[in-house]
Amino acid sequence: MKISDKLKEILVNAYSDNNNDSISLGYNYSGRYMFGDTCIGFMINGISAFSAIAEITKEIESYEDKLVSTEFNIMLKSARIDDMGKGQIIYFPHYTI
Repeated sequence: MKISDKLKEILVNAYSDNNNDSISLGYNYSGRYMFGDTCIGFMINGISAFSAIAEITKEIESYEDKLVSTEFNIMLKSARIDDMGKGQIIYFPHYTI
């Protein structure tokens, strides 16, 4: 399922490439039991997954768009977290950009 253009814009602007040292957006993560399917995720370094989720939520809510906030809250219900050696990833199976 593709995320909305507005949510994509917010996430890409805030978390793509070197915009944030602790959180970066990934577009093609394939997690456990996904059997090759890919989804979006956030690679996190130096902070906890819960802190990262709080920061991402705060960023989204700063736009004061209830539809986008609701969309992200629904996505959070499917969130999964995996360790990646030096960091973690929070990923959302079935959600793509």
